[in-house]
Amino acid sequence: MWLPRDGICRALTQTCGAVPTRPSDCHGPSRNSDLFKAGVDFHGVHDWSVFLTERPYFGNLALRRPDAEAAIKLAWESSPDAYVSTWKSRVLLIHGDNDRNVPFSQTVDLVQRLRAQHVPFEQLIIPDEIHGSGGGETG
Repeated sequence: MWLPRDGICRALTQTCGAVPTRPSDCHGPSRNSDLFKAGVDFHGVHDWSVFLTERPYFGNLALRRPDAEAAIKLAWESSPDAYVSTWKSRVLLIHGDNDRNVPFSQTVDLVQRLRAQHVPFEQLIIPDEIHGSGGGETG
């Protein structure tokens, strides 16, 4: 069990679920480790800025918006990765390695960041699973 039994009732944990419009499950533990003693992240986006920086304009700079730099900064500041330096809460990361909606690299990157900060975590990687990890064709 990844969360000690004696602390489970006292710990305020973040709930998990797949709602396409909500921010990453890691926002609570990453920004408020004093309040969220543990968390569960289910195929979450941990760095929103990559969606604005990794080939968003298909090489055509004429398509780049004038406020692109401000948007990238805001996307980073809205990401759990931006708060790893103060993150203390343990977290369970769940992700299918064949997710076509949220790149699996999002979880790989977060794991590396958490390790560097000595944040306790567990990971459940589901082989060949797509987004949703419900056993069916969900996304």
